[in-house]
Amino acid sequence: MRIFPIFLMVHLGIEIDFPRKGAAPRVWRLSFRLVWNQKIDKNYHVKKIIYKMEILMASSSSMTGRFDPFGIAARPAGVRAVLVLAGTAVLALASQISVPMAPVPITMQTFAITMIGVLYGWRLGAVTVLAWLGEAAIGLPVLANGAGGVAPFMGPTAGYLASFPIIAALVGFLAEKGWTGQRVALSFSAHALANLLCLAIGGAWLMALLGVEKGLALGVTPFILGAVLKSALAAAVLMAIGRRFVRN
Repeated sequence: MRIFPIFLMVHLGIEIDFPRKGAAPRVWRLSFRLVWNQKIDKNYHVKKIIYKMEILMASSSSMTGRFDPFGIAARPAGVRAVLVLAGTAVLALASQISVPMAPVPITMQTFAITMIGVLYGWRLGAVTVLAWLGEAAIGLPVLANGAGGVAPFMGPTAGYLASFPIIAALVGFLAEKGWTGQRVALSFSAHALANLLCLAIGGAWLMALLGVEKGLALGVTPFILGAVLKSALAAAVLMAIGRRFVRN
């Protein structure tokens, strides 16, 4: 009677893609195979792969899974400073895409703010929004309808302006926890939470100025549908970016 010893072996492989020298890995693959090895005699082995699995993950500055498709976290300080200025320009342009309403216009500001929060990370995103608000405070016409100066920070829009760096940090933080990219439902939820927080803070200030009924009617209710649509658009754009990033 011949004995056929059986050996089980696990083959583990890791593949890391570095987009450029010295940069953090963008994509890493972890694969393993469970191999059945039957020894028929001392010179012959039969191997059969019973199980194989590959996990493909997009990462940013490290293997932590943070969503950073453009590798911003790994950029030098000078490049990040340029990105802050570019972000303020994007926010200024988005502010001009508006539907005039009184006392608060509907704009694409919150869409641009939450996108910057996700793509830049919560720290750099919040800094970018604060820099943009600083430009407005010194009089540059970077707010909705070309507004600037101290007046917007004292009038009906003050609550919304105060909320902007907070919501940029919020969506950036949630993105670092995985609420973005291919996880569409969580991505939408992150942007919806940010938009609702903006409405809550801005509406509270407006209610303090105009009363609860008028504050809700003028500063919250008209913006709910827009908040949902902008959240859906942001989730769709980030899903597309995530797919392209993983393929590359």
